[in-house]
Amino acid sequence: MLGYLEAHRDAVDILDDALAEFPGDGLLLGLRGVKRLIARDHDGARADLEAAAVSGGATEPEVYREEVTREVVNDLLGRSADTPLRGGNDVRITTGVSTWHHLGVARYVGRDFGAAAAAFRRAREESTESGAAMAALDWEYLALTREGRESAASAVLAELDGVDLSRRAAWSGMVARLASCYEQRLRMYRGELGPEALLRNDTADPLAIATLGYGVASHYRVAGYDGASRRALERVVRLGDSISSAYIAAEVDLDEL
Repeated sequence: MLGYLEAHRDAVDILDDALAEFPGDGLLLGLRGVKRLIARDHDGARADLEAAAVSGGATEPEVYREEVTREVVNDLLGRSADTPLRGGNDVRITTGVSTWHHLGVARYVGRDFGAAAAAFRRAREESTESGAAMAALDWEYLALTREGRESAASAVLAELDGVDLSRRAAWSGMVARLASCYEQRLRMYRGELGPEALLRNDTADPLAIATLGYGVASHYRVAGYDGASRRALERVVRLGDSISSAYIAAEVDLDEL
């Protein structure tokens, strides 16, 4: 609920209390790790997510968003009852996959690229959803590239051909938007799309602006175009979705350029 209200630090406080009551609970640690990441406590996020991953994660679908009805959230926000919720109610990855993916992001922004790649690979291997698998594949490629392992990164890109996209038509909401963004990013890395095509497709959607924009910035950085990379990162930070992994990574990258 607090996530919908963007009160992420308050959510961390509540999860602190919950973990005091249930110390070591993997699900709670994973949730707090994600909230800490969004609240820009990168070290705390990694510590929680490392502990959650060690706990074995969980295999049940991460459907907590479905349990918060649109009417309740919109009532709290003073909006019309039929206003669509930000991000949609269609999260289908397991909590274990979510933990490994966000652990990868925490390691990535902490500049532990080898460990980040390993976490993204674990998320990809455990994922039963092709959209989540593409996201992990993309971030694994970026982590390997940043570590300087070009041959391993190229091998990862080739694995896009094995991703089952047959259920693409059934995707909706945030799942469809993110899957489309990551597929475009991966095809750009493979030379099948130019970066300008991605920038044309981000429209006015902050999530797409962040996700596509960070992919473009990373592409330019690898090619040695630091100026173009900086401009793409600045656009992500100016217009993108501030709770997205791409936005969080863009902030860290900007500090380095």
